[in-house]
Amino acid sequence: MIGMIDGHQKNIMIEKGGEVRLIDNGLSFPNMQSGFYNNFDVTKLVMNKQIPESLLNKLKSLLVDPVRTELSISLQELISQQEIEAMFGRVQALCDAGLVPVPGNAVGNVS
Repeated sequence: MIGMIDGHQKNIMIEKGGEVRLIDNGLSFPNMQSGFYNNFDVTKLVMNKQIPESLLNKLKSLLVDPVRTELSISLQELISQQEIEAMFGRVQALCDAGLVPVPGNAVGNVS
């Protein structure tokens, strides 16, 4: 959803309670012209697979108010409006497709 292209095992922390934390998110919200994925080893495990309906429903909830507006306002302090709209475009594309995209097939391309 956020276009993270630097996901690998060293960017994951597991808390004592077993909760997973993703770290080093500096390459999130990339320019869609540069591609959506970079870590093909992880991507190969899930690409072109159906997104579970429970997750799809959570993704869809990000696209409607009041959640969309609240998220946009929160993100404006961190990233540009164009990056926010690109993120929502990727969420919409994921919801429309219902599948995890294949590398090289950019999701939510925003021109």
